[in-house]
Amino acid sequence: MSALRWVASPLLLLPLALGCDAAPLEPDAGLPADAETLSDAHTLTDAGSADAASPSAYRARYDLDAVHPEGGTFDVASERFFVGSLGDGSVHAIDARTGEQAVVFRETEPGTWWTLGMDVDEARHRLVVCAMDDRREIGDVDPPYEGWVWELDLTTGERLARHRLGDAFDTATCTDVTVA
Repeated sequence: MSALRWVASPLLLLPLALGCDAAPLEPDAGLPADAETLSDAHTLTDAGSADAASPSAYRARYDLDAVHPEGGTFDVASERFFVGSLGDGSVHAIDARTGEQAVVFRETEPGTWWTLGMDVDEARHRLVVCAMDDRREIGDVDPPYEGWVWELDLTTGERLARHRLGDAFDTATCTDVTVA
């Protein structure tokens, strides 16, 4: 089973996804070892809001349903992690408080899909996702990969837009994205 651990610091919640069958992430020197220590050592704030979420309400570890998790981000507003999958191209949401998980998007187009880096666009209420279609199984295809950027609605998971990177140049792909 895959595991997700996070480290909280002011204005930062960093999810670290481990590959399937990997050993759980051991605490590094200088990092708190458990949730109690995390809540004592760090405070998560949302632009100074007094109502900001507290790491003490979050788990120190999340077992993931995603196959070969890749990429991840955290949406402060909904208090959910989003994680992609190299196994089937799905996008999973994990409730930071309960650990409940749901597949929020799965590509239905033919192909072997991967979801890679992603980031939350708070202003537009979207999840921006790097995706790739691995076309090597088709045979001698050039290029062997087709890169995409998807925009998903943060609440429903509906794909609102898809941008084919090959329109810029044939071999264009992305592995990570950030929204400024």
